[in-house]
Amino acid sequence: KVFPSDTNDLKPNPGETLYIDLGVYNLSGSLMSSHTCTLSSTVLPVIDSIVYVPELQIDSDTILNHAYRIVIPDSLADGFIASLHLKGLTTCDRCITISEPLISIERVVTYGDTVFVYLKNTGHAEGMNIERLVYASPSPLDSDTVFTEFPAGTLVDTVIFPEDFAGSMGYVLTGYLVDMDTTIQVPEYYEFFTLCEDDTGFMHTGANDLWHLSSSRAYSGTLSWYCGIDGSGYIDSMDCSLNSVNLVSTGEPVLSFMYWYEFPNYGSDGLYVILNKKASSETLDFIGSGGELLNIQDGWLPAEYNLSVPIGDTFSISFAFVSDTDGDRAEGVYLDNIRVRNVISSTTGVGEPEPGIITLKNIGGLEINLVSDADSRREYRIYDVLGRTVKQGILTLKKGNNRVSFNVPSMGLYFVRINGIYHGRFISFGGAR
Repeated sequence: KVFPSDTNDLKPNPGETLYIDLGVYNLSGSLMSSHTCTLSSTVLPVIDSIVYVPELQIDSDTILNHAYRIVIPDSLADGFIASLHLKGLTTCDRCITISEPLISIERVVTYGDTVFVYLKNTGHAEGMNIERLVYASPSPLDSDTVFTEFPAGTLVDTVIFPEDFAGSMGYVLTGYLVDMDTTIQVPEYYEFFTLCEDDTGFMHTGANDLWHLSSSRAYSGTLSWYCGIDGSGYIDSMDCSLNSVNLVSTGEPVLSFMYWYEFPNYGSDGLYVILNKKASSETLDFIGSGGELLNIQDGWLPAEYNLSVPIGDTFSISFAFVSDTDGDRAEGVYLDNIRVRNVISSTTGVGEPEPGIITLKNIGGLEINLVSDADSRREYRIYDVLGRTVKQGILTLKKGNNRVSFNVPSMGLYFVRINGIYHGRFISFGGAR
């Protein structure tokens, strides 16, 4: 048996001392005379390598506790396999695997005042009693914490700030065989959010389109999106969609909303939640008839979906309402508090864009043509795909057509926000300079 000297993970760690018990059992059918057993290794220094084994009667045994002592060099890394060779009246070979926790930062996700640090342990040993410290301004509400155990796999560390946070965050992990001191650049957080009190950010179209803002039900405020006739419900043969503006991923987008529904148990009436990407569409969910839902749902329910959209890619969300022709109908579905995290709005695609945001690809320089209704001065800011500000300043615009050029650090995809552009409109964007 191998006994590590520590009481942390009971595994052979770099720099640790191992004690090995030696058990001897006489199966020879005759008296076993006293002898010596020698333990050796090509990489591990064995202290007190020769052990004296006393005389043993037939079918008797003895255990020599802590017979051998081995010191594991600090230079041996996690996963190294060391062999041990025991020689006495017989020979025996054993192997041990050097183990230590290997902890790294896999990714960082921010939701405004909350930063999620995804830590991954790829080592053969657990992390034990790891202290985490965060240094930032402002300080997080939980600047220090302790992870009692961190086995192999992923651990999500949640860091909460008193307000929306972006910038440098010192991140330190200390503990047995764990020493990490790094700086995490937390990007600025953007999201698309509507309380559904007006139609900003959406347009609707399709057969028998009855999408509108209704006062019949609301999760918050006084209105919610509804596809039907207030007080009567929806009708047969509907196939219409509520479509968001185009959005650009700045991280890992997450769609969430609140909904209330009432559908018949059977049939095909219902709501499809759809992710529209560049070359394809993906159905995220179906809320409707088919025998899986109760006839009447009492209260509002939350929905949330992780969206697989790479940083910089454009996408949109559709809520497609359909009804069959069997005449069996109900009140339908209401949507409220629609949110998409880690996105900004794009100026191209369905619906009217959010004023003041434009997506540009730098090909030797950025140029924007825009029309202003009057002479004005507008503040601008340019972000990269990680949400970092790379350039900011003031634009002086004249009434009429303006061509604005920007120099940015390197080639790539950028987002430009121009405050107060409600008084103008973009007429083109992009191109080489």
